[in-house]
Amino acid sequence: MGISVIADVSPQFLRAQINSIYMKTTLSAWSYALALCSLLLALSISTTYAQSDVTQPGDPLIASSDNSPGSEGVANAIDGQPTNYLNFDTANNTTPSGFVVTPSVGATLVTGLTMQSANDAVGRDPLSITLEGSNDEAPTWDTGNWETIYENAAIPSWVETFPGDDRFQTQQFSFDNNKPFLHYRWTTILLQEDTQNSMQIAEVELLGDVVVLATDVTQPGDAIQASSDNSPGSEGVANAIDGQPTKYLNFDTANNTTPSGFVVTPGIGKTVLSGLTMQ
Repeated sequence: MGISVIADVSPQFLRAQINSIYMKTTLSAWSYALALCSLLLALSISTTYAQSDVTQPGDPLIASSDNSPGSEGVANAIDGQPTNYLNFDTANNTTPSGFVVTPSVGATLVTGLTMQSANDAVGRDPLSITLEGSNDEAPTWDTGNWETIYENAAIPSWVETFPGDDRFQTQQFSFDNNKPFLHYRWTTILLQEDTQNSMQIAEVELLGDVVVLATDVTQPGDAIQASSDNSPGSEGVANAIDGQPTKYLNFDTANNTTPSGFVVTPGIGKTVLSGLTMQ
């Protein structure tokens, strides 16, 4: 476990950085002012573990369909046992099959996966697969915003990779990914043999790290000082951190003459910053 420290941030440092940003920004002629609805200061504390399977038995799962035998359902895909998830949808390579899993540990950064062959019919093993991620609140197999993380259209045959002993054997694949996700969709598109009646897999592991997503270290009511009082009464500096679609406007920067901005002291105390957002 570790905390990634970027810099200790003092009010003076923060003021200098914000002023630097504003001095480089050309404001439109109609406003002659800084129009800033919200500034979010992102605190990034990443809790990182040795890369391992981010799923565990009991994590929420959604099968691509219910077209599975009773004893070979989707839960077997992440149970950590030599059991079998079988789905008839992919018979003769007609319809993709797989599952959606939501790791109960929260947001994760996945950079690898393993697949373990099931007990029989080597032609049912996956040949072409995709792994996608989503940060939607509740995506399903058929709905949601899904982003491709990894795709492989030529998974090596287990028979050739493990000659003479190819059942319940594991292949591992690594890939680049720098975006954490809350949900994952694993899909088998094609089978090793297109004459088979189903897809089967004993186990799928998603290899990665648990992360804590960045959050705003400021909150409405934190001590805040404007660069000047040169603002309309309803568009004062407090609007910059109120979490609402309101506006902070300051006339000092008219024609890019004088920098403007603010100093904020987060009420939670000393913080480590790694980013900011501006709306």
